[in-house]
Amino acid sequence: MLHIRQEASQSANSKYSKLLDLNYKGKLYDYMQIYGTITGRWASYGAQLHNMPSYEPKAPEDALKLITKGTPSILRLVYSERLNKVVSGLIRRMIVAPNIGEDNKLIITDYNAIEARILAWLTQDEVKLRHWSEGTDLYKLMASLIFKCQPEQVTKDQRNLGKLTVLGCGYGMGHKVFKLNVEAKCKVKLTDHEAQLVIQTYRRDYPATVRFWSCVENVVRSAILNSGVEKQAGCSRWIYNEDTQLLQCHLPSGRSMRYPKASIQQGHIVYQTVHGSGVYQVETFGGKLTENICQALARDVMVDGIIRLTQKTKDYRLLLTVHDELVLTRTHANVDLTSSVDFVNRCLTQAPFWAKSLPLKCEGFLSKRYVKA
Repeated sequence: MLHIRQEASQSANSKYSKLLDLNYKGKLYDYMQIYGTITGRWASYGAQLHNMPSYEPKAPEDALKLITKGTPSILRLVYSERLNKVVSGLIRRMIVAPNIGEDNKLIITDYNAIEARILAWLTQDEVKLRHWSEGTDLYKLMASLIFKCQPEQVTKDQRNLGKLTVLGCGYGMGHKVFKLNVEAKCKVKLTDHEAQLVIQTYRRDYPATVRFWSCVENVVRSAILNSGVEKQAGCSRWIYNEDTQLLQCHLPSGRSMRYPKASIQQGHIVYQTVHGSGVYQVETFGGKLTENICQALARDVMVDGIIRLTQKTKDYRLLLTVHDELVLTRTHANVDLTSSVDFVNRCLTQAPFWAKSLPLKCEGFLSKRYVKA
C-alpha cells in the first residue's frame, strides 16, 4: 500500500485528498459552485468533479480490489500503465450510490449532443434540425463526408473525429487549433491541408452556422457603439450601458449573460473576467459568443428539466451535474429503479416553452458507482 501511495502521489491524485476533505460521514459537501461561469453553468471546486480524468483502466473493479488490498506487485503485473495513471483513472468510481434500500444505484443520464442541437435550433438550420429530429447520427454523417464513405461504414475512431468536427467547428474553430485538438483528443495526426479540408467541409455544408457567427459579432459591435439601443441576433438580444461598460445578452429563456467592462479595443471585442484571485481582459468573437449562447441555453434547458422532475415527484434527488450530465439517486427504497431512467429522461427531454421545436434526447443508465457511459 505504501508503494501505491508513493507512486500515486507523483500525479494529480490530490483529488483523493480533496474528496476526503469534503467528506462528512460518507457524504460530499460544498463541492459545487452555482453560476460558476459566464454562461450560468455550475462549476466545481475542491475535488474539481468537472475535471475528472477521461482514462479508465481495463477491468476497473478488479483494479479497485487490488488497490484496496494493497497489492502493488500484482497491480503492476496486471496493468502495464504506471500506478499513478491507474489510480487516477479510478477517481470517478469513488462516488457510489447512497445506502437507500437494497442494491441502490445511481441514475446517470446525459443530454445527447445538446450543444450541437441547440446550435442548429439557434441558427434555424433546417438540415441539421431534420437530422436530429429523425434520429440521424450527425457525428457519423460528418465523418462520412470527411472520409468520403457511407455513414454505416464509419468506424468508431472516424466518428470521434466527426464529433470533434461538429462540436468544435460549430464555434468557428480554425484549422490550426482543430489540428491540435484532433491530435490531443483523437490521437490522429492531420496535415495542415487535411485540417483545412475538414474545416471547409463543415462551413460549406452548414452555412447557416457560419452566417450566425458574423451576425452575432456585428450585432455586439453595434450594441457597444450604440449605448442603450437593443440589438438582436437570432433569438438573443444585446444591450450595452456606456456608463457602466456592461454588455448584456438577454436569452429567450428569460435569463441574461453579462460581460463586464466590455469595449472595442484595436478592433477587438474585449471584456473582463475573474479567474482565481485575478481579473483579466479577454478577447471574444462571433464563434465564441455563439458558444456562450449555446452553453447558456443548454444550462437553462437542463434546469427546466430538473425543475419539471422535482415538480412531478419527490422520489429523486440530484447529486451532481457535470456539464450536460446529471447524477441522481432515489430518495426512498420504494422507488422502482427499473423504470427510473426512462421516467427521468422523459422529464428532462420535454422542450421548454421558449424552445418548443428544440429536438432533445437523453441517454441514461444505472450504476452502483459513478462511471461514464
